[in-house]
Amino acid sequence: PIGYIIVYLKNGVNMSIIKIYNESLKVSKDIAKEGVDPVRSSRRTDIMNLHMVEYLKTIFKGPKFSFKCEEKVTCSRGKKFKIDVVIYRDGKQFVLVLLKAIQSSYNKNRFNYANTTMGETSRIYDLSHTPQNLHSVWIDWVPNTVPNYNNQKELLSMETTNPCDLTLPQKRWNMFLKSCGSSIYYSKITFDCNFKSITTSKVKGEKALRNYLEALV
Repeated sequence: PIGYIIVYLKNGVNMSIIKIYNESLKVSKDIAKEGVDPVRSSRRTDIMNLHMVEYLKTIFKGPKFSFKCEEKVTCSRGKKFKIDVVIYRDGKQFVLVLLKAIQSSYNKNRFNYANTTMGETSRIYDLSHTPQNLHSVWIDWVPNTVPNYNNQKELLSMETTNPCDLTLPQKRWNMFLKSCGSSIYYSKITFDCNFKSITTSKVKGEKALRNYLEALV
């Protein structure tokens, strides 16, 4: 609900990449208390997107930039698909931002997450006319350890996450896209997370992400 989202934004959250994750975790807990599966609720997505826009506004400043959430873009497979946040520059799509916040049971899905990222890259850029001056960044928040649940939502263990290394495909895509003035960046934000108190520490990955984004301005 819009009112719910406005309350969160008026709380004056200090915008940083890890704060966006913390806010999404808080919302997930609130949703779970209502007896709803957070994964199936759009509320967490809405909160993340809106906080992401606030973060991006600290980099992409001025009237030539605008932002839209859940925006559809052309898909190389046909029709269109939704992107979490799209940055427009002078009215044209400039940066596509795709978000994923991991909260549990990561390792059994690690290859699926990597394959999804690869597939989305292809859906954006494998067009008959490769998009010009269009950049895309995937931001994955991956805690160093996460709870591992069974199908009955019973805690089995705390597992150490093992994200797939996408350095090589990122290099290959950027070599291909360079002549079009386009680029991609696969960002992994890793950190220690206390899921009970919703506190985080030892955050890695934000500086590299911010360097990439600032270089686009």
